[in-house]
Formats: sequence, C-alpha cells, structure tokens
Amino acid sequence: MRDGLGFMVWYVGAFVLSLFVLGLYLAQPYLSNIFVGELDHKAIETAVVQLTNAERVSAGLDPLAYSERVSEVARTHSESMAKTGVYAHIVNGRDPSDRAGFAGFPCGFAENIHKLARSGFGDAEDMAEKLVKDWMASPAHKRNILDSNYRRIGVGVFVDDSVTEIWVYSTQNFSPC
Repeated sequence: MRDGLGFMVWYVGAFVLSLFVLGLYLAQPYLSNIFVGELDHKAIETAVVQLTNAERVSAGLDPLAYSERVSEVARTHSESMAKTGVYAHIVNGRDPSDRAGFAGFPCGFAENIHKLARSGFGDAEDMAEKLVKDWMASPAHKRNILDSNYRRIGVGVFVDDSVTEIWVYSTQNFSPC
C-alpha cells in the first residue's frame, strides 16, 4: 500500500511540475519583458546616433551633428505611432516634412522608422544595434543614413509598455539644414 501511495505522490508531483514548466514556456514572451530589465530610451537614442555615425564614417562620409530639436520631433512621432496604433510615416495627417516645418526646419526631414518587440534584447545597446542593422539592410533606409546632403540627425524612441508585449517605436530623422 505504501509503495502505491509513494508512486501516486511522485506521479502527481511530476504532473504538477510539468504543468509549471509548460506554463513558464507559454508565458515566455511576457516574462522576458520582466526579467531582461528596463530599457532607457535616451540610451537607445544615443547609441543609435553613434552607430549611425560609425556607418557614415566607414562609408567615407562626415558624421552627422546631433540635434535635440530634431530628436524631439522624432520622439513625438514615435510616441504618436504607439498611442494611435499607426505605424507609418504619416500619423495624424502629418508627414516628416510637416513635422520638420512645425519644428522650424523649412528644408524638411528624411525619416526612418522601426517597431521592435522588447523581448529578446538585453539592453539599450542591443536594441540600438538591431535598429541600425535593420535600417542598413534596407536600401531605402540605408540611403537616408548614407546621404551626404544631410547635416543633422535626431533620434526618438518610445517604449510602449501599455500592452502585454512591450513594443519599442523608433524614429530617425535627418535634416539637410
């Protein structure tokens, strides 16, 4: 009788443990946002500027000057995309040139945008590397990064943690003036 009871306890324990492991596996996309730490949007922005300028220098171009005003426009666009659920260059009827004009840049902006899930990235540097790598792999985005007519860069990142899966919206603006 005891052997039967011991086996039953072992069997129930193994079953409960397997359910726990299965639950952890199924919850992985949600738990990764908790266990990998916070993302500092300013650190991502700084790293994106540095990595973008490194790409330019390696292509024989001058680095871009960082502009906080251009970054404010980029940050606002990233936040607008997150809050409206519209991942596009045109949000609320405004395109990059409209946003540039409102910010006092009559020469317009070129723009790269990106949306990444938070899971899988350890820190701001990892996220920035992925952003720049993806932009450089896209001919249109790479063209913006390596355009010799641009003089200023601004980067804006918004971390949207209002949903189950945390999303990182990023905007990179380039100005020729």
